[in-house]
Amino acid sequence: MVRGGDMRLGAFSAALVLGCGATQAVKAHHGWSLYQSSISFEGTVHEINFGNPHDQLVVVDEAGRSWSVLLAPPTRNRRAGFDASAIQVDEVVTLHGERHYREDVLEVKTERIERDGKEIYRYLGR
Repeated sequence: MVRGGDMRLGAFSAALVLGCGATQAVKAHHGWSLYQSSISFEGTVHEINFGNPHDQLVVVDEAGRSWSVLLAPPTRNRRAGFDASAIQVDEVVTLHGERHYREDVLEVKTERIERDGKEIYRYLGR
């Protein structure tokens, strides 16, 4: 037999666990405030990762550095027509975006991607 207090405690515990998970997801997602200086460079696509919270590329620049390239969330990209058919590993692209404020973090929040001088990606609203 379950008493009323036990049911309330169980419901509270479940809400607490779910709330903690939501807090972690929110911490993982970030806006543009960490990215504070414009950057543009050419590089070769090394990896493509489509998924939440952002689609992401790894692009190796001419100096051999691997950059984490953050794109918009997947649903926004798909609505704009950017999907797995839009970009391939080993393609040379030019990135335009905002660099992470810490110099030791090779990460770019991307505004535009060009291939052969043509825009293939734009972060909507930027």
